[in-house]
Amino acid sequence: MHVELCISELPPPPVNVQSADVKQTEAVVTWSHPEFYNMYGISSYSLQVRKLRTKNWTQFTTTRGENHRLTNLDPDTVYFVRLKSENKYGKGKPSDSGELRTEKGMFLFVLLGTSVCQ
Repeated sequence: MHVELCISELPPPPVNVQSADVKQTEAVVTWSHPEFYNMYGISSYSLQVRKLRTKNWTQFTTTRGENHRLTNLDPDTVYFVRLKSENKYGKGKPSDSGELRTEKGMFLFVLLGTSVCQ
C-alpha cells in the first residue's frame, strides 16, 4: 500500500541561502529545499536581490534547482539575496536573506604620451 501526503497551503521558504564563486560582476547563490519539499508540491523558487541601502527587492529569476548564477552585478557592491518557494497555491514567505559582496573592479589608467612601465 502506497500513501502519498500533500499539504494544501503556501510552501515554506528554502533554507541555507549562501553565495559562492563571487566575482566582480557575478556570483553563484545556493540553497536547500525546505523540509517536506515534496509534500508541498514546490514547483519553483523565485530569486530576488537588492543592493545595500535600498529597500526594494528585484525579481531576478525563477528557477527549479538549488543554485543559480547571478550575472550583471556591479563590482564592489553588497547584495542581499532571498528566495520564495512557489506551488499551485502561490508564493510562500521569503527565506532569510544571504549577503554577498562582489569583488572590486580592476581599472586600467592610460596616460597619453606617458609610459607607465619604467
